[in-house]
Amino acid sequence: MKSGVQVRSEPEIEELLEDPIFLALIKCDNLTVDDIWHVIASYRDKVPRQ
Repeated sequence: MKSGVQVRSEPEIEELLEDPIFLALIKCDNLTVDDIWHVIASYRDKVPRQ
C-alpha cells in the first residue's frame, strides 16, 4: 500500500549550486560557487573513498 508520499534522494551538488536560494545564502557569507567547489575538492582529497 502506497502512502502517496514521494521519496526523493538528496539533490546533486550541481543542482544545489544552481538554486537561487542557495546562491543567495552563500552570497550572504561572501562565498562563491568556486569557493564551494574548492571545499568539496579539498574534502575529496583528504577523505578516502569507502
